[in-house]
Amino acid sequence: MVAILCDPSLGRYRGDVDDVLALLYLIRRGVRISGIAAVEGNADARHAYQVAESVARASGEDIPVYPSPKAVRGEETAVDFLRSAISEGEDVIAMSPLTYLAEALRKVNGPFYSRIFIMGGSIRQRALAAFPEFNFWKDALAARRVLEAPWREVHVIPLDFTATVKWDCGRLVRSLREISMDLNDPLIKLVAGGIVPWCRTSTTFFGGLVPHDVLAVIYYDRADLFKVSERRLTVEVKGLFKKGRLTESEGARPLRLVNGLSAGSENLLDLFLAAIRGGKSVPTRAEGRPLV
Repeated sequence: MVAILCDPSLGRYRGDVDDVLALLYLIRRGVRISGIAAVEGNADARHAYQVAESVARASGEDIPVYPSPKAVRGEETAVDFLRSAISEGEDVIAMSPLTYLAEALRKVNGPFYSRIFIMGGSIRQRALAAFPEFNFWKDALAARRVLEAPWREVHVIPLDFTATVKWDCGRLVRSLREISMDLNDPLIKLVAGGIVPWCRTSTTFFGGLVPHDVLAVIYYDRADLFKVSERRLTVEVKGLFKKGRLTESEGARPLRLVNGLSAGSENLLDLFLAAIRGGKSVPTRAEGRPLV
């Protein structure tokens, strides 16, 4: 089982859609999702919750959605869900600012058996990484606390890597529309229509879609496609241009940092589309491949 922390957006010119594409990939691959913690980040709290609810409903799966504490009162929130998931030893995939995950960690008693997979952080200054990565920058102290927690394994998919991958938005939208018609799948149809506004924005400013969060979930599913190194890193918590950056620290616990693609796995858009069309039939690490 895996718990998801994300800040999904759909149908807007502002608000990256990679969270929704990541959820689509996981659902089509048949990954067992225990719940979605939908919080504010690139999207406001209410919009994120509504989008996650729409995705869960269209999937036809029993996937509960838990809102940010800012969105509701008196109900089980993202913090409660994440605390429970970690206590149960579930994997966690984090694709948003880490404020509520850090809050949940403070409420966990006993040893950790969970693994954490985080899309976040950056080390070098280049291209899209000229500024600190948003998820870590938004709450750098929370990011540091999450990395320092006693997880069984820590995996980080940083901006330094994700910024090197760019997908053709036109091909992505056309392919998803074609697949949705062929399969008559309401979730694929929802996503294919909802990503269009952001794809236009992304093409204008970045020359294509940078699939940050999608890369994180493909790594979770198919780690054999990626190059990984072990590093001892912490998170800078001060400085306008340093806050949120990953820096070397001898005292930090080792983590696994994704830094490239394995030979022959460069075209991940093809793999993504094959997974959306073929679902569980595409090979996965769960069928015999080691995680690293």
